[in-house]
Amino acid sequence: MPRDLGPGTEFCMGSLASLATKSMGVLFAADHGTEAQQGNG
Repeated sequence: MPRDLGPGTEFCMGSLASLATKSMGVLFAADHGTEAQQGNG
């Protein structure tokens, strides 16, 4: 990832990465959250 695009682009990419991570976490929790909670107590 080039660093000469400016802070705005880096912030945008960071936001997209954060949203993607949250989305993946939500989907993972929706699929395996209940099982994980029951197993871990």
